[in-house]
Amino acid sequence: MRTADYIERHHRRAAARAVSGQRITAQIEAVAAQLDQAAELVALTAGDISRRTGPGWAHFDGTLADALAAMTLDTAQRTAEALRKEWLPVVREAVDKWPVDTGRSLEGLTLSFDASTGALRSRLSSAARYTYLIRYPGGQRLANGANRMVWEESVKKPTRLVARRIIDRLAGRRS
Repeated sequence: MRTADYIERHHRRAAARAVSGQRITAQIEAVAAQLDQAAELVALTAGDISRRTGPGWAHFDGTLADALAAMTLDTAQRTAEALRKEWLPVVREAVDKWPVDTGRSLEGLTLSFDASTGALRSRLSSAARYTYLIRYPGGQRLANGANRMVWEESVKKPTRLVARRIIDRLAGRRS
């Protein structure tokens, strides 16, 4: 590759990275802000517990209903905190290390968060169908000779590890 071609390609990639990373970065910040309020949205109140148990199942007195409500709030707060401390850094790192040529695959990444169903859910997905087939530049290979795939190395593997850390954090095995 000629030096002029290399320089032009480098500038094109730099321009693509500067533009394409802005949307996903804003989504990461939005999810972080939503996590600050999420615990209160999914936690049950004593009234919720009384309504859900109803007259035909079991009846909790006010003290027990208050205690159960406090437990759900505590669990929701710990879950939101675990997502903030464990999941969001994985997403940020994946975005920061994403190889950019045209910027379309990075621009196609979407981070969503939902607490409307009573559960805290966050998902990183891609609108570009070829995202899962992107290889690291330079022909980098794994020890077994296979190509290093960006989605596998930057998202899938770290997500499996972070799920274990979140479970440990919620179980009190890690603070």
